[in-house]
Amino acid sequence: MESMIAFDTHAYVKKLRSAGVSEEQAEVQAQAMLELMESRVATKEDFRLLREQMATKEDLRELEARMASKEDLREIGSRIDSIESRMASKEDLKAFVTRAEMYRALLIQTGAILASMFAMLQLM
Repeated sequence: MESMIAFDTHAYVKKLRSAGVSEEQAEVQAQAMLELMESRVATKEDFRLLREQMATKEDLRELEARMASKEDLREIGSRIDSIESRMASKEDLKAFVTRAEMYRALLIQTGAILASMFAMLQLM
């Protein structure tokens, strides 16, 4: 595997050897250091890929053009207010239900009265 990081493992091994580290340990440590650096350091390719994924000024302009303006939002808010003002309130709905229940009771009573009158007419 070709290293993308400028790290001289040979020089690193020489420094470790001069400090009294065995050849085998120095080589293992140099390889481990190189792998650590390659996994943690961003390369030019990493930056290129990141740049491709980032939004450009043109992308931002297009996004801004598609977004609602403050005036658009005010108009939408005004429309919502208008719709809300035409909607029945909870009190209106309760009053409607109460009236409907009264009409239902009145209808039942009227039906009972008519049934009684019909029965009386048949008895005559």
